[in-house]
Formats: sequence, structure tokens, C-alpha cells
Amino acid sequence: MENVTFSLNVNNNHSLLVAPGIQCFTFTNNIAMKVLMIFAYSVVMGTSIVGNTILAVVYFKSRNMKNTVNCCIMNMVFADLLVTLVYMPRMVGRILVGLEWLVEGTPGLVLCIVVSLSQEISICVSILTVVVIAFERFFAVAFPLRLVISKKLSIGLLCGTWLVSLAARSPMFYGVKTVRFRSGELGCFWMHDLSFQTDEARRFYHEFMLVVFYGLPLACITSLYTVIVIFLRRRQDLIDNNTRDLALATNRKVTKMILAVITGVSPLLVVVFSCYTTRRILECVIFL
Repeated sequence: MENVTFSLNVNNNHSLLVAPGIQCFTFTNNIAMKVLMIFAYSVVMGTSIVGNTILAVVYFKSRNMKNTVNCCIMNMVFADLLVTLVYMPRMVGRILVGLEWLVEGTPGLVLCIVVSLSQEISICVSILTVVVIAFERFFAVAFPLRLVISKKLSIGLLCGTWLVSLAARSPMFYGVKTVRFRSGELGCFWMHDLSFQTDEARRFYHEFMLVVFYGLPLACITSLYTVIVIFLRRRQDLIDNNTRDLALATNRKVTKMILAVITGVSPLLVVVFSCYTTRRILECVIFL
């Protein structure tokens, strides 16, 4: 992400004049490195589009796939596609043209807000969805004869993940603006001073997001899956051999799911926490 210093001169077109400042991060000017980065983004985008599309087709065509967990997986598929189709093309564009924003006027401002929000909302939705999966698995193991989280309830919860994520990132609606460089080029930035009146408010917001969307979900997921494993281990001593074999097979599936969740969520939390820490250290305006 790019970080620059701004002079807050607002005109009627909602554009700001950029004053010369220190750039905290820039892409390399090495041609070979740019080609490598574009190739890497292209591979990730292609893999994401193909893989998530296949998952969506299988889900919607198979009646047996429409259960609570698979609904949650589809929610994460939509979140992944949001980043792949909206945010990643902008990252490729940044490698090619740098900070320049190519769309002028009101459409450019709207697109700037949508692109900036897409990554942040996708991360929040994915984290909340994993929490919903953890609770669904917990209730399925702790109360095997009761359907605590039904399909309808899961759909409501998953819609709630989008609404909560959108509400949590609502300050970006006020702070993301198209800005005009002194050179005449247009850019797209999140102006924190427009979203928060004071530095204390901005600090409280980032700390709140860190706790609510990263600290608490990680603790909740870890606790729930730990309890699940304990429940499954204890039940093995209370069943006969034939049922034990079936239980072992179920345990293996649950263990694979736990490993998949931990493998998927932990790097995401590490990346997000690293980005958060970098923002706090640099104390610069973040380019999105």
C-alpha cells in the first residue's frame, strides 16, 4: 500500500490536492519483478475464479450439498470472488500505472469506494463465516439429536456477516476519496482525517476492529474446536466396536476440517495483524 501526506483542500468534485510527502511503500521499478508480480497475481486470480466457480456450480446443482456447512463455504466463496474480481485487478493496475486512478468524476469516486471496501469486507465476512462454522460443528457434536443451527438460520446468520462487516467498515464511506495530484493525475485514497475527528477516535476504531474481528474470533474458534475434540474422544469409550469405527471415521473428517480451518484462518489473521501493525507504526494515510 502507498502512503503519502495530503493537504486537505476540498473542492466541489470531492477531490483533494496532494502535497509532497514521504512515500512509505512503493512497488519496484524493475521490469522483471513487475512481470513476476503480474504473473503471480494472474495465477492467483485464475485459480480463484476457476476453483470458486466449480464449487458454486457443484453446490447449486447438487441437492445433497445444500447443508449448513456448505452454505457457509459458499459464503466464503462469494467473499473470495469479491476480492478476486474487484480488488485484485486494481492491484495489477497499481503495478502497471502506480497510484493513478483512471476513472474520473462521480463514477470514479463510486468505483474507488467499492474497490477499497471489497477487500476489507471480504476479510471480515470470511472471519465471521469461519466462526459460524465453528459454532455449527460444536452444536452438531454437543447436541447430536438437535438441529440447533438450521439451514434457514444459517442463511440469516450469513447475511448478517455481510451486514456486520459493512457496518464495521462504514467509516470508509466517508473517508475514501478520489484525490488530485499536483501533476494532474487522479488517485484513490482512504483519508482517515475525514472518517475520524481525532487521533484517539482513529486509534480506538483500529483497536476495536483488531479485538472484535481478529482476537475474539481466534479465541472462539480455538476454544470451540478444542471442546469438539474432547467430546469426540470421550464418546469413543461409550460405544461398541462397529459404532467406534464409524466414530473414528467421523473424527478423521472433523480433524481434517479443523486443520483446514486453522490452516486457512491463521495465515489470514497473521496477514491482517501485520497490516494493522504496519499501519500503526507508519502513522500514514493508507492507500487502498
